[in-house]
Amino acid sequence: MTRSFLMILFLLMSLMTIGFSQSTILSFYHTADSIGSFPLPINQYEIKAQKKLMDRYVTFIGKKKEKTICIAAVTLTPIKNLQKELDLTVEFHGPKPYIGEVTTWGYIFDRNGDGKIDYLALVGGAAAVEDSTMTDDFPGFGSPMSKKQFGQYIGRCQILFNHWADDNFDGTIDAVVHYDMDPIRNWMKRHLVIRSTAFDGNFEDVWAFRGKITSTHELTPFTKTEVPFYELGSNQSTFTKKMMDQTSGILQLINRAAALLKIGADRFRLR
Repeated sequence: MTRSFLMILFLLMSLMTIGFSQSTILSFYHTADSIGSFPLPINQYEIKAQKKLMDRYVTFIGKKKEKTICIAAVTLTPIKNLQKELDLTVEFHGPKPYIGEVTTWGYIFDRNGDGKIDYLALVGGAAAVEDSTMTDDFPGFGSPMSKKQFGQYIGRCQILFNHWADDNFDGTIDAVVHYDMDPIRNWMKRHLVIRSTAFDGNFEDVWAFRGKITSTHELTPFTKTEVPFYELGSNQSTFTKKMMDQTSGILQLINRAAALLKIGADRFRLR
């Protein structure tokens, strides 16, 4: 190899590294959301490794015949039958959408290639999602639906993921894309973007969007410590830093388990 070629190769690798390290929740959300929205059947996955830490089991899951790990679950008991215990798509108990036996799981990403997870798309629940076909006369929460309306409801049900990012790669969560329910119909109405852009625990950048994250930003009330939103069940609630801290605990647990299992960056390659 010539010296000039080696210099070009070095510059390209440097630019790629810079690009990964500058990835934020805003630029990466579409990639992570696409993976969660169009999952493969669970029978194409297998458990790659499992580690008990204190009173929790961390299970790493990936596609069969591949070494890459793309899902992590945190449970009180070990997962033994993956296809029975974990659902990647919404199921139904009667008319009610159901997320399966394992509820604390999600897609995991190492955006800067340092061998540590820095982005989690965690299951938040299951519900129908509003879109442009929703009519003003659609029944409210608890009201009877016509056969056509019920078919529309079933067709719009999906697993809801909340996206959590460690955007300065220090091991703690400082940005989230979180669902916000319609208080009347209990369908998911929109997503909230909540960011501590100064990485000080205060909320400096807060807005909402419907559909794509590149869609028009909607103003939403907030303070530096609180963001009102509606939870599943149409209960009015408040997003606080405590919720980011709790998810930071999950992130750190996953990374600690990976370190003890000697799972390196090659297993968490950026997809």
